[in-house]
Amino acid sequence: MCFIVHPKHPIAKIAKKDITCYKVLNDNMCPRHYSVYPPYVFGKINPSIRLETHSYLPGVIELGYHSFSIQRPARRICKAFWRDNPLLVRCIIPKGELYYFNPDDREYVSTNIIIKEEVK
Repeated sequence: MCFIVHPKHPIAKIAKKDITCYKVLNDNMCPRHYSVYPPYVFGKINPSIRLETHSYLPGVIELGYHSFSIQRPARRICKAFWRDNPLLVRCIIPKGELYYFNPDDREYVSTNIIIKEEVK
């Protein structure tokens, strides 16, 4: 899936402070939602990813770290899609990283993310 740029928030912002967010992974720390990147490591910054718009869908960002601003949509993803050990994790988008936010979907896409802890 891809991130849809909100028409009222069309420009990437720079995080002025660490931003708390939530992501769905599987229990092997292999991303299972919105991600094709290598396994994450708890507490460490991941490789930066350049945010790129979709080649033939304007206003859609394909590459980047996708996450949610609140737990509810992430928990729905856990219940709806992965019955094989989904893992909800609290993360941060580090200060200084680029990000977009879609308030309708409560979703972020960012150039980096740090996995902090599992949310029970």
